Amino acid sequence: MNTGAVESEIAESPAVVLPPHRRVTLSPLRRRSGEHMAASAALIPHAAITVEADFSAVVAAIGLHRERWRTEYGLSLGPLPFLLHAAVDALRTFPEANAMLDGRELVVFDEVHLGVAVDVPSRGLVVPVVRNADTKSVAELAWAVADLAGRARSKSLRPDDVVGATYTVTNVGPFGVYASSPIVNHPQVAILAMNAVSPRPVVVDAATGELAVRPIGLLTQAFDHRAFDGAYCASMLRHLATTLADTSWTDLVGAPPPASPRTHQEES
Repeated sequence: MNTGAVESEIAESPAVVLPPHRRVTLSPLRRRSGEHMAASAALIPHAAITVEADFSAVVAAIGLHRERWRTEYGLSLGPLPFLLHAAVDALRTFPEANAMLDGRELVVFDEVHLGVAVDVPSRGLVVPVVRNADTKSVAELAWAVADLAGRARSKSLRPDDVVGATYTVTNVGPFGVYASSPIVNHPQVAILAMNAVSPRPVVVDAATGELAVRPIGLLTQAFDHRAFDGAYCASMLRHLATTLADTSWTDLVGAPPPASPRTHQEES
């Protein structure tokens, strides 16, 4: 192959002419998060697994408590805090997802500090941290997320609000997303994506083929393949989906802390 001829042809080709356009300066937040995600994507050998989850029990609990939460606490109750609570339970059983890599060692954390991705319109993505999520009830998780999301959008987060997460959850469900594949937030080793929950027909009796319409959502966990393998991830997701479907959530919601601000709204 005559590489000299090829290089000469490229050099002599006309310059690319851009169609009419405008330039948008990226916000500092978008630049920082983009650079970090690019580094994570380049460093981590990503893999992802998705399972279906039945949110019938969660939807029933929301229906029972939503109006009271709205009127008494000024909070909109959605499925996210239930997922966070179930994720904490899954991380207790599968602790190697609540970890970071350090050379040849996997550092497995005893506490769960959940990073929860928050979209800040026109600025970018920020991931504030729910501290000690493994000690919180569904109500306390709902309040914590509402508080952090509200402060993220009002630019009032403190520096220590966005560091120290051991595992991250991102909720793209409110955008109607059917499925997604997130990027692991290095140095963590896994991230869970909650997609849209919507009514879908499912088989409820395999013997008869009976169908029923249930609120179904896809859960995707992307992970660092150096930390654990696909079987471990799949087992964790199955545990998570079973917890969501089989837990009697109506008895576990409770009330948020007395100091819950009425101005913050939880992401559905």
